[in-house]
Amino acid sequence: MRRGGRAGGGGGRGAVLAAEPGRAPLRLLDRLDVLVLTPRDAATAWVCDGRLLLSAADLRWGADRRVVASGPDVYVYDPALRAFRRLALRPDGDGGAGEAEDVEVRLVRAAGEVPAQYGRRDGRPSAPSPEVFDELAAVYEVALPAWAVAPDADALLHIDWAGDVAELRVDGRAATDRFWDGSRWVVSLRDAGCAPGSAVTLHVLPLAAGSPVHLPADARRRADAATGPLLAVDRVLAQWRRAWREVA
Repeated sequence: MRRGGRAGGGGGRGAVLAAEPGRAPLRLLDRLDVLVLTPRDAATAWVCDGRLLLSAADLRWGADRRVVASGPDVYVYDPALRAFRRLALRPDGDGGAGEAEDVEVRLVRAAGEVPAQYGRRDGRPSAPSPEVFDELAAVYEVALPAWAVAPDADALLHIDWAGDVAELRVDGRAATDRFWDGSRWVVSLRDAGCAPGSAVTLHVLPLAAGSPVHLPADARRRADAATGPLLAVDRVLAQWRRAWREVA
């Protein structure tokens, strides 16, 4: 795909130039570089403090304004080189995936009796209303380890569960939710707003026997094998996600 751009000049004259999307800039008037990224690169672009970076990892900035990344592959555009170069990063620890620890989950309120469906809209099963969810969902207290919510932590919570819909709440506030599809639910505790002393609860609405909701094949088999409403919290795991920090 080609993009056309007009480089203006004096007296209304100009030249039409074609820029191929990529990581090499187009030089205009011998002093201006124009960079047209491919859609793939544009989806991983970050801009901060006048710098253009490319990375599929999650990026954040420390108090010193240096990059802290969830992975080692980060590239920064260098105007002097007129090219992207790898950003120098050092890993915390050994740079691996991080230690993991099973998290204690305690049932504090049992689920109510759920209906087979919550009405239909446009020919599809409707989702339960917030009021119905609050009334019927089981509530579990999640005892996070202290290291997972430390101020400098970047931990993930892995939740293996089964049911209809679940919600993770932090200090009574809904942080994130998910409909069940049989896959593992992974939550960033940093993004969820967890901090030392936070009260974290997992709310799970059972999936009624005979529910008409569409499920992937593996999840449907598990639902059909249940002798009643499907509700399970199989395992909750906290994982410390190591960070790569920009070298000064």
